[in-house]
Amino acid sequence: FFFFFFFFQAEDGIRDLVRSRGLGDVYKRQVHGENIPLGNKMLKKSALNVVKEGWLFKQSKHLKQWRKRWVVLTTTHVYTFKDYKVYDKPTEEIEISSFKTIKGVEDEINIKFSFCITTKDRIFYFYADTYMDKEAWIGALGKAMISATVARSADDEYFDEY
Repeated sequence: FFFFFFFFQAEDGIRDLVRSRGLGDVYKRQVHGENIPLGNKMLKKSALNVVKEGWLFKQSKHLKQWRKRWVVLTTTHVYTFKDYKVYDKPTEEIEISSFKTIKGVEDEINIKFSFCITTKDRIFYFYADTYMDKEAWIGALGKAMISATVARSADDEYFDEY
């Protein structure tokens, strides 16, 4: 009996987008970040430090209508977008450092799974599809608010020393 073992290895297995040259490209993987235009800046999604994202309903500022929005929580902002994972032209941009409170408001506005973010200038109303989603959003937003506050006070202490 004869046994032949044939080992095939495609160089390092990871390449940028290159026209295939045959079997040597079998293990090709392309890694590209999603570009996100915000204002005049073009950002990589990874640069936003996304903490949580998902569908919520948000009340519009002037007409007070409820609109379904793709909501993205980052370490510094909450962004809302019209479309699923289309990070172009946010309909809302809320700085986490401006948060005063985050709380459930089902009894106040009579809508299940609702909560609000209060800032110095405005109250933003949202509601989720389920109780679990609402609680997850309140938890993530609260954690982000605390992190921003801790970071801000650490900066203040640093500058107070000088």
